[in-house]
Amino acid sequence: MNMLIEVKYLQATDSRGARLKAFDADNNSATIPFPYECSGRVAYRKAALEFMRRYWKPNLKYDMTEGRLANGNYVFINAAHIGCYLN
Repeated sequence: MNMLIEVKYLQATDSRGARLKAFDADNNSATIPFPYECSGRVAYRKAALEFMRRYWKPNLKYDMTEGRLANGNYVFINAAHIGCYLN
């Protein structure tokens, strides 16, 4: 299971409103309508949580940490696995 989720903003089109797409390196993805009731990174976290609900074990508790890439996308990683990547 890939423990890194990237979330990017998708602009509105003629047929769809703005959306957020969460995806991983295994080509799994979840797209949600942009949650205008949320601001900034909270909106992106909501998309990451929807991805986790669909693809990860829902009964586990995840300690997510986040960062922002130069292209404006957010990344979320399960903090419990950070040590695996640093060693």
